[in-house]
Amino acid sequence: AKLDIGRLCTAAWRSYKILEPYRVMHRQMVKAYAGARWGGFGSGQRRTLVNLISQYVSIVSRNVIAKAPRVMLSVYDRQAEPIVSAMEEWINNVEFEEMELVNTLRRIEISALFSFGIAKVGLATPADSARHAWQLEGGQPFVEHVEIEDFCVDMEARDFRNVDFIGH
Repeated sequence: AKLDIGRLCTAAWRSYKILEPYRVMHRQMVKAYAGARWGGFGSGQRRTLVNLISQYVSIVSRNVIAKAPRVMLSVYDRQAEPIVSAMEEWINNVEFEEMELVNTLRRIEISALFSFGIAKVGLATPADSARHAWQLEGGQPFVEHVEIEDFCVDMEARDFRNVDFIGH
């Protein structure tokens, strides 16, 4: 099928505008969470003695991601168990640390508490490597937090499986 760039750009712009009220609401909630000193210029809000939104985030976030995620691998072939065990330990102790997975998941979690959290998961391409100042090698797995401000999805699709585009 031939790709109609004009139609795709129009649909992307329309979808981006449909999500605008959610972006505005997200910004307002982040302002309330950060308090009167948000952005260094003041949020225009009165000072509050007790920031209940901050307490909410603190309490709920401890229960959502209580500790670093772990991988458990298993194999049917007993001869491969040492290899699989070494791979499991490498993923849990090395790869997740290099990915800074816990920090990324916490950012996604806090976004989800205000509106919705978006994660980009994949294997790095050379373009991803260049974007990350070559700290991420091509073919390496990664997880990124995508801000709602940068997110666009086909809002005309009735089912997520029928989405024509999704991006940031």
